[in-house]
Amino acid sequence: MKIKDNGWKDHYKALRQLSSMKVQIGAVGEHDKEPGQKKSISNAALVRIHNNGVPSAGIPATFFVNKGLSENVKYLSDLTKKLLNKHHSKKGFDVQKIGDGLGVAMVKIIRATMMSNLAPVLSPKYLAKKVKDGYSNLRLIKTGQLKNSITHGVKS
Repeated sequence: MKIKDNGWKDHYKALRQLSSMKVQIGAVGEHDKEPGQKKSISNAALVRIHNNGVPSAGIPATFFVNKGLSENVKYLSDLTKKLLNKHHSKKGFDVQKIGDGLGVAMVKIIRATMMSNLAPVLSPKYLAKKVKDGYSNLRLIKTGQLKNSITHGVKS
């Protein structure tokens, strides 16, 4: 008696691929030096500083990464289901396309959160100086370099 596998081996292989998929979000590159600054800082370090805060330096936490993603859990869950259905075939899942879809969505969420002028708001004095110097009036946006450094990668 011969038993048909009905594609179970392929599905099992595809599920194993999905279980090893990692979508990584991060900030790439070095941030341009500010006037009077001795050395540049990585964009990743700058994200950590503004997300988590440095009370001793007077930099309050904004939690923009955490806030953006935690407020969009349902959206990301629904998107995951859609991507799984869209990128599935008899050969299995296209892990790269699924991961890219999630990564692009998470980057958009984090960037939008940065643009939402999170609390605590800038002091009127600092805000006036920032605008006078030709920069954005938004809390986490000066030149846009940090926002544009937020990116994603997929590993499986």
